[in-house]
Amino acid sequence: MCGIAANRFVTGRLARMNTITAIWSTGDLAPRIPLNRVGYDVLTEHSRILNGLADEMNSLVALRQRSAVVGERNRVAREVHDTVKQKLFALKLQLSSLKKLDCPAEAITHIDESLGITREAQQDIVNILTQLARMPANEKDFSSRLVALRDQMKRRHGITVIWKR
Repeated sequence: MCGIAANRFVTGRLARMNTITAIWSTGDLAPRIPLNRVGYDVLTEHSRILNGLADEMNSLVALRQRSAVVGERNRVAREVHDTVKQKLFALKLQLSSLKKLDCPAEAITHIDESLGITREAQQDIVNILTQLARMPANEKDFSSRLVALRDQMKRRHGITVIWKR
């Protein structure tokens, strides 16, 4: 009779361990294996170790997600720097060269206005890159900040930003 009761006790605990580890295998690392609070036994120790491993895996998954967000943010910043900022610099050089030609005063006025707009756009790009660097690694916060930056560019400069996933 004692053997049957002990077998049921062990089998029940192993079944709970299997249920929780099956949930973990789906990617949900939140549930924990219940621990036997009375005395010491091998199953309780094994459950404690498995729960600790789930905690570590959960931390690693969160770290990996933050790292991916930071990596994408850096990629976007490099792309903006290497394309838009460089093109604005080239435009500024072209406008400065044009200004040195024998142009009517009205053309010089438009060139100066264009140079001013180019400087503002360059400063805006620097500000955006700075804001990207300060953004939290949380993906939801990052996405909402990108949307806010997009809306700001639309309002201030009439520039429509489109991104694809």
